[in-house]
Amino acid sequence: VRNIQLALLRLQDCKQLAKDYEWDKLADTLNEQIFHTDLYRSCYVLKRADNFLTPESRDVVGFDWGSCAWRHCGALADAQEAIDELEHLLGVLEPFECLFCIDIVERSLRDIFDVTTEYHDTTLQIPAYQPLQRMSDVNEESSMDGFDTEFMDTLAFLRNSAS
Repeated sequence: VRNIQLALLRLQDCKQLAKDYEWDKLADTLNEQIFHTDLYRSCYVLKRADNFLTPESRDVVGFDWGSCAWRHCGALADAQEAIDELEHLLGVLEPFECLFCIDIVERSLRDIFDVTTEYHDTTLQIPAYQPLQRMSDVNEESSMDGFDTEFMDTLAFLRNSAS
């Protein structure tokens, strides 16, 4: 469970690296053992923890992405798939798209975190989840990630007047 907590903390760094276009550092971070070997081993232990977790909790943890087949895959497979997408498309994706993938990983790990509460390492403080803000919800004061609001207003006017 401690490895899940450490991965959640490391994801906070990943978010900032994505926002700052730090692709090389983000790639290095995503290749760390905590997102691969440590995560997989920890989830396999939890998946087999019959005496400690309920069957429902073990189902939340789920299976390895590569061995999932047609059954409900669970949080591990979701996290693995999103990490894989990030690793392979890093530098192609825009920061917001990277943050979307990171959010999938975070929500998956938080699902595991939530079903293992009695085994948490209390010395590790996990920040509260901050939902990803959709681009459609960004207000004009934030300048829409560099877009000129006057341009967007003109574009909206032209679209509406074309009909």
